[in-house]
Amino acid sequence: MREEVKLQVRGKRFWELLTARRSLRLILFVFLSLVGSMIRLPLPMGSVALETFPGYFAALSFGWVDGGLVAGLSHLLVSALGGFPLGIWLHFLAGLQMALWAVCFCYINDRVGMFFAIIAITILHSLVSVVYTLPIWNMVIFSGLLLPLATAAAVNLSLAGLLFLLGARKRSTRWERSA
Repeated sequence: MREEVKLQVRGKRFWELLTARRSLRLILFVFLSLVGSMIRLPLPMGSVALETFPGYFAALSFGWVDGGLVAGLSHLLVSALGGFPLGIWLHFLAGLQMALWAVCFCYINDRVGMFFAIIAITILHSLVSVVYTLPIWNMVIFSGLLLPLATAAAVNLSLAGLLFLLGARKRSTRWERSA
């Protein structure tokens, strides 16, 4: 007889993590990212889409695994619907980075706090995410992408953090009223 291999994530078996409620939540947040990519905020340096905010919010609300899945999958879906303008491999790498930034956002928020998490991930999202394009493109494109990406990251991270803190405040006041 073959022994069953069990994948453990925080003390739970892998198949216990794939519940219907969790799957629907992930699908909902990926869909919110798709809708957020269509919402553009006009700013002086260009328009900023709200496509990454659901991934960051999911990381804060439901944990690093869900946030990473939402951020990575939603980037791939949004770029696929756009026709992969930078090529499939570059968008695949960007999707992995988005998942990593969502995981880091959750971790830094838990360890240091929301303000420092927003600053750190804004730097990572804008500077580090563009550095790997230097061998492919030139310094002009690198410097042209830096400010819009930093602005988009700061807006999306701040929105996710604000909604998370408002939700946490509402939850805590409900608990205080019932006690």
